[in-house]
Amino acid sequence: IRTMCRRTVDGSESRYPDRASKVIDIKSESNAMNYVISISTDAILAQVLAQAAMRNRLSATRPAVLTTDHGEALRALARGAFSRVCLVMAPVMSDCNVDAEDCTEGMMRMEIDDHGLLTLHPMALRAVIEHAIAVHVLSEAYAGTDAEASEVFARDFEESMSLLRRSMREPFRGARIRAWRV
Repeated sequence: IRTMCRRTVDGSESRYPDRASKVIDIKSESNAMNYVISISTDAILAQVLAQAAMRNRLSATRPAVLTTDHGEALRALARGAFSRVCLVMAPVMSDCNVDAEDCTEGMMRMEIDDHGLLTLHPMALRAVIEHAIAVHVLSEAYAGTDAEASEVFARDFEESMSLLRRSMREPFRGARIRAWRV
């Protein structure tokens, strides 16, 4: 499996961190497909700040807006959310790195060994993971200050996690034969 810092979805070379969240590497070995999905905390932060700004702008109550001053705290929340996603994806995941050492700082990486168990295309899987992380960060950021928003984002996170769970088929375990007792 290759390092994901420079290869983008379209196969071009990139050294720009804003394109790093678009990274997926696919390698086929026998019947298994191996995916490496890298997600940039900066890309997640941009999504979070955009959603928070829209909520502030469109809400009649004008909740507090999140800014880049909150960046480090939001990145920490993003790493925590990514860890939760990794727990859900554990049945098909071979590696999870919250701060991938082989890539630029601020990258989160997941290595998936799919033996025909995933029902989502890797690009769709990455989009669901990014969305889940962003709404979890918003849910945690608004907890205690805007209960309604926190609840909406928490439900959205749970729906995304449910989608990730449903995206994995049960592995075939073979037939079970019960012991015959006399």
